[in-house]
Amino acid sequence: MNSQKFSLEKLAQLVQGQCIGQLDLQFSGMASLESAQPHQLAFLNADKYLNEAQQSKAGALIVTADMQSQIPSQQ
Repeated sequence: MNSQKFSLEKLAQLVQGQCIGQLDLQFSGMASLESAQPHQLAFLNADKYLNEAQQSKAGALIVTADMQSQIPSQQ
């Protein structure tokens, strides 16, 4: 099992994305919006999942550019 961790900043660099929030936040995996924990990432790509995203315990969300404005930043 790979226990490698990534910082939010490093992940954003790897995917050529924009990082909003705590740059040094460490992650150890991904999970669904419903089951994600603070050390995990979750993915949001559609309006129909906004409620789940707002209730998610994920440490960070990976979102499309269109969805970014619909998710409040928690810095």
